[in-house]
Amino acid sequence: MIGVVIVDDSALARDTVARALATDDIEVLAQAGDAFAARDVLQNLTPDVITLDLDMPGLDGLTFLRMLQARRPLPVVVLSARARADRHWALACLQAGAADVLAKPDNPLALATLASDLQRAVRAAAGAHQSQGLAPKANDPAQPKPHAVVAIQSSAGALPWLMQALKQWPAHGAPWVILHPSAAGYAQALLQHLQQQNQHPVAMAEGIVALQPGQVWLAPAEQHVVLGGAASRPELATLAGPAVSAACPSADVLFTSCARRCGSAAVALRLVQGPGDGVQGQREVVRAGGLALAPPLHDWMNDAWQATT
Repeated sequence: MIGVVIVDDSALARDTVARALATDDIEVLAQAGDAFAARDVLQNLTPDVITLDLDMPGLDGLTFLRMLQARRPLPVVVLSARARADRHWALACLQAGAADVLAKPDNPLALATLASDLQRAVRAAAGAHQSQGLAPKANDPAQPKPHAVVAIQSSAGALPWLMQALKQWPAHGAPWVILHPSAAGYAQALLQHLQQQNQHPVAMAEGIVALQPGQVWLAPAEQHVVLGGAASRPELATLAGPAVSAACPSADVLFTSCARRCGSAAVALRLVQGPGDGVQGQREVVRAGGLALAPPLHDWMNDAWQATT
């Protein structure tokens, strides 16, 4: 059971979030109307995840987040209209240690529409401390196959896990292409955060770009990304278009293109649990002889290394 503390100055918003999180594996342990009340709650409770608003009286949520992570680090999912609308706020939240940032509607009643995203974010944030398992050695002389790629369908709340994984992946390893749920402004904040935290060169995919070992490419908001080019020189291209499998960018689109272009050197990692976008694409990767991975993940990184070298 995942224990959650909700911190928001709106009683209506707290109640709506609590109802959105009412599932068999999530339990709301307590609610707090401001940062000071949250501090008192945390003296007696150790939740698995905290959901946090930014605009609160007395002590704002960002300051509270910084203080919390400095003194008692806990997974925090920021739920704020401010952070999603302004990439500088989103970047500040990520730099302060937030697991992820979700857009909070202006109308608290509309929070109910975020139920599935919020549940995924809380589950991912709670599991972010899980080990990556065996990782390839940084000085492993094995070189990636020319057409190898690791394609990752990330999920809200999974950033701490993803950051840890990137730090363990050798700098000369196969390139990564990451789909992370984001709005346009937040995608830029996420890009800047990844660039600051990683040994790998990280860039936003735009137009047509050549894939090189050690690179990390982030899919832009509301555009599909597909692999193309020659077998010995794969390229990543962005395409505008309608949603596929109710998603844009779509993991089904990316994974299927990886299966066609990379074959047995394709790794499709899906951090989203359950049915939906990405499932069919992973089936195509398996049919092509590649590797499809999903939680629970144990020695996935070592398996991915073997598949791509």
